[in-house]
Amino acid sequence: TVSYNGETELQREVVQLLSTNRHSMLHGLLANVPVDAIVTTNYDTMFEDACNAAFQSIYALPYQVRKSTKSKWILKLHGDINHPEDIVLTREQVDRYDDRRKALSGIVEALLITKHMLFVGFSLQDEN
Repeated sequence: TVSYNGETELQREVVQLLSTNRHSMLHGLLANVPVDAIVTTNYDTMFEDACNAAFQSIYALPYQVRKSTKSKWILKLHGDINHPEDIVLTREQVDRYDDRRKALSGIVEALLITKHMLFVGFSLQDEN
């Protein structure tokens, strides 16, 4: 059992556990699906690493600006290990989600209305 003194220490521990330059075969296969928009609640960069290994440009939103309409983008709803202060882990962070990330939810709502979406590894029971 690990004891944490606040959210920051927990976020740092998650970053340490998920920091890798490897990705799974599944990430590699998904990286080659011909789509330009990906939405995830994962914090790791395995999908981005798989895209880079396949010589595909990908931009992580809201952290990077998409420079080309020919490149993929991934919307990181619950943060990113490269930005540990944004990682959503605790009940309190979930409760504050709409206050801090309302625009991201709006992007997902627009995608649900305008695109076909495939959900992988997501139970659709997440409150946000």
